[in-house]
Amino acid sequence: MKSSYRSNLHFLEDIQLAMSRISEYLVSYDLKEFKKDHKTVDAVIRNFEIISEASIIQKSNRTNKKIKLTIL
Repeated sequence: MKSSYRSNLHFLEDIQLAMSRISEYLVSYDLKEFKKDHKTVDAVIRNFEIISEASIIQKSNRTNKKIKLTIL
């Protein structure tokens, strides 16, 4: 098992990347078209999950300075 540390900046970069991807996925869709494209819907949902997870970890880092992640 390998351990690594990620700073708040890394989590903020993850959030920024996920937001950019969502924007990129949605640029050519109206709501009706978007609802019909299940792959794009899934991709957008996944990026919102990434934003949520990174936000929670980044928030906990405020008190812990760094969080230890275990990578298999």
